[in-house]
Amino acid sequence: MDDINEVVQQVQASASLPEAQYEIPGIESAWPHFREGSRFESAVVAVSDHVQVAYEMAVSVALGAMATACQGMVDVEYPNGHRVPTSLMLLVAANSGERKTALEGWFFGPIRKLQNEKETERKRLQEGYARELKSWQDKEKVLRKKMIKAFDEELETEGLEKRLAEHDDTRPVSPKDYRLIYENTTPSALIYGLYTNIPIGCLLSSEAGSLFSGKAFEDLYLFNSLWSGSPISVARRTSESFILDDARLTASLMIQPDIIQRFLEKRGDDAHGSGFLARFLFVYPTPMVGHRDEIPAKLSDADIGPFQERLRELLLESLESLESRRSRDNKYPRRVLTFTASAKILWSKIYRHIEKEMLPDKIYYHAEGHASKLMDNITRIAGVLHVFEGYDGSIGTDTLAYAYRLGRHYSRNYLDHIAGEPEIVTLGNRLVQDIRRFADYQNGQYRFVVSDIKKRTHPKLRKKDKMEAAITILKRLGHLQEIPRSKQMVFKDTVIGPGDPEIKNGGVYCLEELPLFEEQELMRGKGMIKSRYVMRPAEGGSW
Repeated sequence: MDDINEVVQQVQASASLPEAQYEIPGIESAWPHFREGSRFESAVVAVSDHVQVAYEMAVSVALGAMATACQGMVDVEYPNGHRVPTSLMLLVAANSGERKTALEGWFFGPIRKLQNEKETERKRLQEGYARELKSWQDKEKVLRKKMIKAFDEELETEGLEKRLAEHDDTRPVSPKDYRLIYENTTPSALIYGLYTNIPIGCLLSSEAGSLFSGKAFEDLYLFNSLWSGSPISVARRTSESFILDDARLTASLMIQPDIIQRFLEKRGDDAHGSGFLARFLFVYPTPMVGHRDEIPAKLSDADIGPFQERLRELLLESLESLESRRSRDNKYPRRVLTFTASAKILWSKIYRHIEKEMLPDKIYYHAEGHASKLMDNITRIAGVLHVFEGYDGSIGTDTLAYAYRLGRHYSRNYLDHIAGEPEIVTLGNRLVQDIRRFADYQNGQYRFVVSDIKKRTHPKLRKKDKMEAAITILKRLGHLQEIPRSKQMVFKDTVIGPGDPEIKNGGVYCLEELPLFEEQELMRGKGMIKSRYVMRPAEGGSW
């Protein structure tokens, strides 16, 4: 019956609301802004202006704090019923001097303060626990001595065994360590902390270089499991084995770009292949060092106060939930967020749109792993915003649309800085370089036979499939043609012929050795070139 009602709601929604309600939002060059006056937007604008950092940098750190506060309370449900956590993994790549630590302080300050308060309370309770434990241990010793004596004298021990069992049930419980923030840690310490303390936390660092170069990310699959909320089984030889189930971890990291680049060079294949990097929301913010020509704006309590108060409120609610009785399935109870009927329609459209962008010659064709996680991250962002802002009911289209626009900007940063150059682009650039070096150049064009190039090119291009791939990409870009009834081929630095090529340089593929298609069009429009011819680059040079 519920499924039928759901279908009816969707049909009614699609019939009553304008089609624009379901249009996939356009992606503009500037980072999107959330609702004016919201806790999130007000804090991000005010803090970024006060600390003088890029808006998108403040957005990422704020989202990390929000996800930390929300992840213990809610999960989000896809339109098909699949549930995902509201944990996020965010990484800001910014150089020294970009005020990463100051930014972290404003958004994570309330979380640290609450953690310190809980630690002070735990230490106070620990004193009472130590006294109770000593008393309990003394009573246990007396009972065991009586047990041993009765056994030696061959007396009945059933009553003493029952008293010992009852006594075991009264063992004092050590006060919980309400640790929320993990900084310099190892995978085993992190997992054990989430198991023995509370199963929610945040891996936080404003200088995460030691995490990426040290032991923290030795086990990438472990972080994948934490992001997904999957159970983690830890088998130990010398201590207790355990299963960490239903834990939630958000990662909010800031790092210098050269350090993440070294990580990619060293472990890039593993990090990409495992799906570890695909789960992150990356941002390379606009640098501000050297461009701060105004006095920092005063930060008003009216702007940052509601954000910080909401963080504390949600965290206290999460901790109270953890202290309460577990549900029957032995998992901590969480509220499940759903989408409105209208938002479900938009969600499905966005999902199909991203799926189509993984087809050949589309933006995610060479980043399928990242694209497969993008809808998940968009859904999580929408859930975090909905809960943090205190909106009633289900997640609406406006919140989902913003989450989509924001997710696509993170995705653009991933493609530009993390994904790496597709092999087909590397091969194409290399072949262009070899053509310019070894082919016969006359009258604005290069003529060559493929076999001659293969004798002198890079070993990788000597492989038949790699050479064919490189030739194909140059043909499709319009720079290479076969000469009829000949083994020769002709290459030009600009598009051959009057028509548009099958694909345009600078679109899905961008070969740095060739001028962008738009640049060629601009030059042709100004009469600087005819038939898209340009001057030959200098010897050894490139475009």
